Amino acid sequence: MIMINLTEEDVVRLTAIQMDHDAQEALAFIRERILPEILHQKGARIKGPLDGGTGSLR
Repeated sequence: MIMINLTEEDVVRLTAIQMDHDAQEALAFIRERILPEILHQKGARIKGPLDGGTGSLR
């Protein structure tokens, strides 16, 4: 499970996106804020062969 904490700024930005129905800004938010956090959290769970793992998600 991946959990993302949103800042107050994130909430304001999301509210503006929703009110404006701004698809381009929504995609920008996902690319700038959501995807990097998902990749960061997934990377924290990957163990490489030198760490005693196989390189797969655990």
